[in-house]
Amino acid sequence: MDPDAMDTVQPMSPAQASQLLSAVLGRHATPLDRLLARCAALDGTSWTSEVLRSHESETESVEGCRGLKDRAKALIAEPSEEGHDPAAFLSYLYSIAVACDTHGVMISTAAPEEVARGLASAALHLDTTWREIFLRAAARIRSQVV
Repeated sequence: MDPDAMDTVQPMSPAQASQLLSAVLGRHATPLDRLLARCAALDGTSWTSEVLRSHESETESVEGCRGLKDRAKALIAEPSEEGHDPAAFLSYLYSIAVACDTHGVMISTAAPEEVARGLASAALHLDTTWREIFLRAAARIRSQVV
């Protein structure tokens, strides 16, 4: 490709990015697969920070974390034509991470090792502040699994 042409390429919209992910990953990709693919995009770090910042005030209480988790879970359960929304899954994981790390409560009924694996996998793509929250929560969850 002509290097000068790269300057004229417009960024993709969220819908276009979701369609591309669906084409590359296939319809049977898991929400975690889609999230990790979205996080790996060039704007992944800024995108994740934007999504997480938009939910900070909701996670100031355990009830807020539960509400965010439930809303995100509903979006994940009913994927659109393009597939699962990566932002919904990131929000789901974030609500669990904050509830566990900040409030000391596990709000998910999913298998603890599966949740810890999702938190640790997502953490690799986050800014330091968010990464630490996700990793502390994953470690706390793993330490409680015997």
